[in-house]
Amino acid sequence: MDESWFSDLLDAYKDDPDFITDQLVLDVTEQVATRMGDLGMRPVNLATTLGVSRAFISQLMNGRPNMTLRTLVGVALALDQRVSIRLEPQRVPPRDRSAYTRTWRGAAGSDSPAV
Repeated sequence: MDESWFSDLLDAYKDDPDFITDQLVLDVTEQVATRMGDLGMRPVNLATTLGVSRAFISQLMNGRPNMTLRTLVGVALALDQRVSIRLEPQRVPPRDRSAYTRTWRGAAGSDSPAV
């Protein structure tokens, strides 16, 4: 069977803001889980360190998509890590920038970003 269908599917969504967000959430969740394993830390220990419920940590580890930067920084500090975020140029220019504008305005509820 031709396996190019999967590559074609990924290519179709590579510029989709929701898809990119899900990829980032998955990446962060995997990094947190790996670091917790390195430290021998259980979710209950992380919850105690952060002063949050075990349910909150469970949501976080299940890929909660609306994780704030503040939450991410708190988790990183609890794991003796730091957060590094950078914008990188795209390898291929986006085909339709209007998709970004629609998503951004929809999330912010206006023509300007929520700060």
